[in-house]
Amino acid sequence: MSTTNTLRMSFTTGTAGEYFTLSLNYAKSALKETGGLATVQTAAAAIIAQQPFDGVTLGGFSSADFVERTVTEINS
Repeated sequence: MSTTNTLRMSFTTGTAGEYFTLSLNYAKSALKETGGLATVQTAAAAIIAQQPFDGVTLGGFSSADFVERTVTEINS
């Protein structure tokens, strides 16, 4: 059994009503604690400033989710 932590960040785009979602594996559990939102907002601001994706212009940070997924292998 293994647990994977993923930070899922959503951004507004240059197209009204359209959102861009970025999922980042190996997120630190500390992001769920006090001060975690500030860290995520800082990362989002850096991503927006760099505009690293083709075909989409990121407008602003919208939201973030911390996803914990546990995977249990089924042995035959």
